[in-house]
Amino acid sequence: MITHVLFDLGGVVCRFDHERRLEAFAAATALPPAEVHARLWDSGFSRECDEGRHDAASMHARANELLGTDLARGDLERLWAAAFEVDPAVLEAVHHLPSHVGRAVLSDNPPLLLDALERWLPDVPRTFAPVLFSHALGATKSAAEAFIEALTHLEAAPANVLFIDDSPANVEAALALGIEALRYTDAPSLRRDLARRGLEEPRL
Repeated sequence: MITHVLFDLGGVVCRFDHERRLEAFAAATALPPAEVHARLWDSGFSRECDEGRHDAASMHARANELLGTDLARGDLERLWAAAFEVDPAVLEAVHHLPSHVGRAVLSDNPPLLLDALERWLPDVPRTFAPVLFSHALGATKSAAEAFIEALTHLEAAPANVLFIDDSPANVEAALALGIEALRYTDAPSLRRDLARRGLEEPRL
């Protein structure tokens, strides 16, 4: 029996647009978007943050160092969150889950994005608990350790969890651990997949 549904954030719960984030950074720093990408992503810094090698304070300081800026921490949170836009159709599917089924997030993301959720993506912490980010788990998907840590936080056995992600590699990694998993394509297909599993509860 499925007791928890575990959702990816970018590409499932949220539409993800990295280019929009780069444009936001460019407007705040006067650096071209390609240069922002080179300094924060091509450099490996973003990956380090996702892996938990920077806490929020260290991430803030190092990002400013790489960019040559003095952005306030709240501004950096806003800019990092600019890539994400909650998909109302996915939230609707989540709200139709049976009341006894937990709904959580498992995502490769850094500490400043977690701090940004309450202000910039409030539907996420209102809808999902826990929100599990790789920086806190000490591993990124598709490493087995990320899923094992998530199961520990959920206090759930693999067979009792349904994992939903848009990455085939992440879905395969979850399946290899005995977690039920499906690849997300769009909200209507998600609703059908949940209904086939008996995980859609009509709302009156």
